[in-house]
Amino acid sequence: MNYTNHLDHFVPLCDLLDATLFVYSKEDEAVLNTFYPKTKYRLLLQDESMFQTLAEEADILIASTAETGSYFQMRIEEVTGKKIPSIFLPHGQSDKAYAASRMVTHAQHRFVYGPYMRQQIIDQGVSVQTMFTLGNFRLAYYQKHVDFFSTLLPNSFRKKKQTILYAPTWNDHEQSSSIQEGFPLIDTLAKEYNLIIKLHPLTFRDQPGYYYAMEEKAKQHTNIWFASDIPCVYPILSISDFYIGDYSSIGYDYLVFNRPLIFLKPKDALKCERGNTLHSCGTIVNDGSKILDILKNGDNYQENRQNLYSYAFGEKDPEIVKKIAKLRRP
Repeated sequence: MNYTNHLDHFVPLCDLLDATLFVYSKEDEAVLNTFYPKTKYRLLLQDESMFQTLAEEADILIASTAETGSYFQMRIEEVTGKKIPSIFLPHGQSDKAYAASRMVTHAQHRFVYGPYMRQQIIDQGVSVQTMFTLGNFRLAYYQKHVDFFSTLLPNSFRKKKQTILYAPTWNDHEQSSSIQEGFPLIDTLAKEYNLIIKLHPLTFRDQPGYYYAMEEKAKQHTNIWFASDIPCVYPILSISDFYIGDYSSIGYDYLVFNRPLIFLKPKDALKCERGNTLHSCGTIVNDGSKILDILKNGDNYQENRQNLYSYAFGEKDPEIVKKIAKLRRP
């Protein structure tokens, strides 16, 4: 794997497949030991020996970006002369201008969550040899280890006030982040609710000013939990009564709880209108001052959320482990 926040996708997959996770940074190792302590993993050295190790010990290469999978395949073959099959692992269901096509360009095989992701790929005419359906494998992993994950949560958030999760996406080339619209709401929301702020990890890279400003703002309120450095999503979702976001894939993860979603519409969003399927499951807000009224009045999107959840995640292929095993090198 190659992004620390993607561990929340790799760890459940390795658990499902009973596979060993190879990582190549001390940061990854620290996150695993803190948030996923029972994971089987190997720390690789970042030199030529890593390709030799993978050639000798890995049966299948699974990467979370197409570029990484292609690069590792190429280097392993250059160094050892061996070819290893590759599967692309998505890191969230997205409506962002159907960006899935960029992610599968170099992957011969791909994991999908359910019918929606499969149809997105077909609609783009992208050539993929095999699609393996995972269903909501991350939810299943969370439920399996719920006792441990509950220890990561602040006790104060389980009492008295209802809890809001604000989780905007990063400000990518589509300008799809609501972070500018969300920032002024923090004080208002914190007056009546517990508030969890979970920023996308790339916000720290691309907009460190906003990241640090929100972190400092959270310190001004005892009922705000700044959870941006925690990769585990489902424990946070489980204690949230409402979700406020934009085009983040976390909104899709939240559908399983069938609780209200509110979407702040970025003023400068470019291409998101082409595929904002998730927005049919909640209330779109152009004026942040109206959010408190919306939170108190609830919504009528329960059936929409239930239907989209089934479409997005579907059911895991019961034969998935056997089918993947067939890709292994002889």
